[in-house]
Amino acid sequence: MCSGLIRRFQLANQPVPKIMYVDRGCCREHGPTAVETLFWPWVDGGMVVRLDIFHWIHRFDAALRTESHSKYAVFKSALAGAVLAYNRADLDLLIRAVKAKDSASTSSLMDKDVVCLFISKDQMKHHVRRVSLGAQETFRLIQRVVKELKGPAGQDESGVSLFKSPAAIDEMWAAQQRHLGCIQDPPGVDLPYYKGLEGFHIVLPFVIPGPHCAARPYQVYLISGIARWNSDRRSDAVFGGRGRRHRTYSAPLINRLNTRCQELFHEPEDQNFLHPADVRSDELLGLEYLFRQGIFSLQDIDQDGPEPDEEVLQPGQPEQEETDEAYHSDAEDGALDADLPHIAFTNDETATVHHPAFDDVCSANPLPGFQQLERFCSVLVDVGLTENKLSLTTKERDDILKAWNAVEEHDKQPQQFTQLYRSHWGST
Repeated sequence: MCSGLIRRFQLANQPVPKIMYVDRGCCREHGPTAVETLFWPWVDGGMVVRLDIFHWIHRFDAALRTESHSKYAVFKSALAGAVLAYNRADLDLLIRAVKAKDSASTSSLMDKDVVCLFISKDQMKHHVRRVSLGAQETFRLIQRVVKELKGPAGQDESGVSLFKSPAAIDEMWAAQQRHLGCIQDPPGVDLPYYKGLEGFHIVLPFVIPGPHCAARPYQVYLISGIARWNSDRRSDAVFGGRGRRHRTYSAPLINRLNTRCQELFHEPEDQNFLHPADVRSDELLGLEYLFRQGIFSLQDIDQDGPEPDEEVLQPGQPEQEETDEAYHSDAEDGALDADLPHIAFTNDETATVHHPAFDDVCSANPLPGFQQLERFCSVLVDVGLTENKLSLTTKERDDILKAWNAVEEHDKQPQQFTQLYRSHWGST
């Protein structure tokens, strides 16, 4: 799958991506990560792997008591404000535009009041660039927030603390410090708009119209839904979703309309439309990749209809009115939005290089025992690579026990998720 994606970029004559965001596996102590190994041609071409800030912030949920706590939103806003800063020059231009639009109401207000009363979060997202503050500044701000909310400031009206326990948040914060460098923008790269892919994960179940679907219709629904999602993302790139002029998602139809309008009126009808490149590829998509792992293929499936007990919509029968989630903007919970008290400002347009002395404050491996855990995993891998062997020798057994006994206790414990979060995140 990874080689097919790399091949697709090559066929389309597209440059190597500068950054790839992941939700895990962003770094390791020695050698390349699994993602870097899979996309080594891109990494060799200059691509860097970064941890998605959205996922990094949500990792703290495991140390929080509940999302309904009155201080939950304050803590998440403080985390977002500690990671990202708004560009001061862009904000000044936005404030000036808002004042020019309604000078009667805003002439006597300070800039801070204009931001609170007249500028929405969507306007801030689309008009004001955000850059990462840097690992050292992020460490200082989050350390202060955690310390403050562990006290009375982190309790609700009933005296219940936001954190499960001081030890729980301290352990979580210590574990996430190693990723502070992974969530920073690469120096010199302009990333004006941060947008997670959580909406894409939510959309996928809705592109299939029912719980039972044969292979070929499933593949059609899947590819069609992804195409609609991509089209919506392109239109959302223009503020307010004004990038879309028509409700249709048919690229050939819009392209023909633009061609005719260009010939007749010397301008295209939809100026924001970009016709997809006609690139032939043998890349496997959707169920094609799944079937390649087994003995089936889409071409081999002849009996590809509904089951006898499956409900079939007859001609003339009214369809159930359901909202197609793929038509909407991807759902975000505002994890990257900071409220005004937590907003930071910067004059930098891109991230800058920070002094390596920060490694002394926040190392890449804050918890002890990493070498012992890596040694234990290495022993298991060596045993697993032994072919045609169903039993362990005495030496192999002793090596496994010795390596396991050397592992720290906190690494022997399985990842625990409370029932409150298991329904949302699954058994991660």
